[in-house]
Amino acid sequence: MATIKRLRLWQIIVIIGILILGFGGGTYVINAQLSGSQAAEGLTENEQLVAVTRGDLINQVQTGGTLTLPHRESIRLGAGSIVKDVLVEEGQAVIEGQALFTLDDATVAQHDMEIAKARIALRDAQDALANLLPDAQADLAAAEDDITDGERILGDLDKEHRDKIDTAQDAVDEQQELYRDIFAAWLGVTLEEHESSMPPNELLTRWGANLKELLIETVGADSVRGVYSRGAPADDPTTRWSETIVYGIVNFYPGQIVATCESTDAHPLNGHCLQKGFDDAWDALTTARDNLDSAVTARDTVIKDAQTKLDAAREERDRMLLAVRDASEGNEGYARQLKEAELATAQVALQDALQQREEATVRAPIDGIVAVLNAVPGEELDVESRIAVEIIDTSTVELSGQVDETDVLRISYGDPAEITLDAMPRQVFTGSISSISSAAQLQQGIAVFTVLVRIDVPPDVDLREGMNANARMAVEEEFNVLLVPVQSIYGTFQEPILRVMSDGETTSRPVTLGGNDGFWVVIDSGASEGEEVIMHVSEADEFGVFGGGPGFQRQTTRTVRVVN
Repeated sequence: MATIKRLRLWQIIVIIGILILGFGGGTYVINAQLSGSQAAEGLTENEQLVAVTRGDLINQVQTGGTLTLPHRESIRLGAGSIVKDVLVEEGQAVIEGQALFTLDDATVAQHDMEIAKARIALRDAQDALANLLPDAQADLAAAEDDITDGERILGDLDKEHRDKIDTAQDAVDEQQELYRDIFAAWLGVTLEEHESSMPPNELLTRWGANLKELLIETVGADSVRGVYSRGAPADDPTTRWSETIVYGIVNFYPGQIVATCESTDAHPLNGHCLQKGFDDAWDALTTARDNLDSAVTARDTVIKDAQTKLDAAREERDRMLLAVRDASEGNEGYARQLKEAELATAQVALQDALQQREEATVRAPIDGIVAVLNAVPGEELDVESRIAVEIIDTSTVELSGQVDETDVLRISYGDPAEITLDAMPRQVFTGSISSISSAAQLQQGIAVFTVLVRIDVPPDVDLREGMNANARMAVEEEFNVLLVPVQSIYGTFQEPILRVMSDGETTSRPVTLGGNDGFWVVIDSGASEGEEVIMHVSEADEFGVFGGGPGFQRQTTRTVRVVN
């Protein structure tokens, strides 16, 4: 059931006309119904009979304010823009798309250049996206070729250097054998394995062999032979060399034999220098070993370099596989996303450039009136924030008013409204609530909320911003319902009753109540049209104007202000 309402004092002035027509008319009806009934038996002087009638009940919230034109479009140009031709005047009515003014030729040429650049960038972005997959596939094929070449080169280098190492090793083995042979040939010494890696001087020192003592240096062979003229000496087991071999060489070698040479570059003429022979064999062995080490080092270096290049080619191949996958359509690869984003950016840039070129002729964005016009032919707009032109849409008009914190709970977005203007008191406009503020403002200690009411403006009506207007917003409407005065209700809030008079008898009858407008209350059930009920005619009590009869027990003292 609707909450019972109390009228504000200031509203009395507003609704005097309504009370005169509505309440007065209702009173007339009631008085007409009561004529001849006030003297009915059983009624006190504060009671009257009134008939249950059928009619409409409408509750409204009212607000007043001024008209606003909220829909307006402002056009600002960049600082330095120069106007060429102005095609409208301030206050002129324009339609959407109508040319307002044009910019100078230099500005137009600049826009054309930006369009050309944007088209080139767009073409490049399109090509980059189109070639993304083919380029990635070509790079992958190249990486595969690099791997094949790298594996072939690695194999060739390995074989080449293995051959070189084998050759160097053969040379070492040969010189090793020659080094052994020279000691066996001249001293009769068979070198042990570890002795093959020792230089001659170190070996002779370890053996206690003095070449000069072993040989008798003389100019003639006869003197040498004379030493052993008594026959070959027996081999001394305590020495490493063979006395028999040395004896044979000294006595039977056809040339001169010396232990050491004055010159290390050559043997004596038609002779042999033992120390030089040993040293030359050792130097040849050392050189062969150095060559072998160099061959191994060279092989390791080139193989490592080739392997590094092969590994890099394999890594590149793996990257290209990912690139091909990322470039393929249907995959969420970053490469394709990047190229698609670059293409979209280029498309937007071209559209912006084309739009700016189109805006070289400034056109009206909406239908309306030219409210502001700062464009002057040949004049440069000095600041970017300055409005060049502003168009106001006069077809969209709103009433900006305020309601208090109680009434704001009774209205909703889209609720219908009736609007009257001080300047046009005889005409009633329709409209609806287009906005209700969510935050309150305090006015003289009262919380109020701003309400905007969109007005349906007829085509032949010209409304101006700032006009004073009032709006009545219907919050409750019940049509063709049973009505009785609120002061004919008795009983309790939960169990209201009507005192029905029939054939001189009074009967208390339970009823179901609907809404009320402060004077009339709707009977949903429990009464019939035309029945006479007893109405209490004393002053309204604290239950608002819905005071009820003396026996009506009030359940709340909350009051809600309402405009009828």
